Amino acid sequence: MSSLLGVTGNNHNYDACLEEAGAFMDEKDDVFAVQVYCPIIDLEHADLAYEWVFEADKENEPGPTAAAGSMSDFEETVSKKLRVGYINYSNFPHHLV
Repeated sequence: MSSLLGVTGNNHNYDACLEEAGAFMDEKDDVFAVQVYCPIIDLEHADLAYEWVFEADKENEPGPTAAAGSMSDFEETVSKKLRVGYINYSNFPHHLV
């Protein structure tokens, strides 16, 4: 979403929708910067996509709920299954559903 917003500032394709929504049309909606951390938009399958991207990274960074460390054997197994799940999901022809 950040990428989309970053490249569509002042795009006239949205004028009709903005006018209908009551936007002040004499104002600009420039976007000067975006911070694109994670390109995962499909939040229903975000865990699968995240593991597909980061499965090879076995080190966990410290967070509010866990200390830093390496993946356990169980975590590595789950990570691999999620990674394969994303490959299967992304190769499924969703447009036919």
